Amino acid sequence: IIGQVPGALNHTTSGQAVLYASRLQALARSNEVLAAANVVNALENVQDMFDIAMLPPLFIHSSQPAEPIYRIDQAMTYSVHHIPS
Repeated sequence: IIGQVPGALNHTTSGQAVLYASRLQALARSNEVLAAANVVNALENVQDMFDIAMLPPLFIHSSQPAEPIYRIDQAMTYSVHHIPS
């Protein structure tokens, strides 16, 4: 859910995806990006552009089993060459 809180000047978001992202952010160390398996799977066409490491499963939700988590360390650098038309 995305919307404005009555009486507030800014917007807020809520929902399971936001809660999940917040928990991953809280588990991450400084300058670390953690991602769920579905995010890493969505990167299938560009996975070779990132340094992705699988971590031991973590408990994200107390009522759910431990889930596989990945650390995305950095984007690999590539040179882009433009071909004149």
